[in-house]
Amino acid sequence: SQKDHDFQGMFTVVLKHRGKPVSTATLRVFGRQLAEMPLVATRECARRQGHCRALMAAIETFLGDLQVQELCLPAAAATEATWIHGFNF
Repeated sequence: SQKDHDFQGMFTVVLKHRGKPVSTATLRVFGRQLAEMPLVATRECARRQGHCRALMAAIETFLGDLQVQELCLPAAAATEATWIHGFNF
C-alpha cells in the first residue's frame, strides 16, 4: 500500500543528448543538510563522453539552489575509485 512508502523529496534527473536520454540519477533530499544519490547510470553507448560529468554538474547546481550541504553516494566498493578520482568526491 502507498501508506507504507514515503516518496517525499525524491527526484529523478535525466540528461538528454540529441533528444535521447543518456544518463540518469535518482535523488532523495532530506532537507538542507543531506541528499543521497542511490542510483546513477549512463547508457553503455554513451559512456566516456562526459555525460555523467554533465549530469553531476547539473545535480550539484540543483542541490546548491536548494541549499543542500552534503551529497551522500552509497557506492559499491568497486566504484569508489571512480567517484574519488573521476569526480573529485
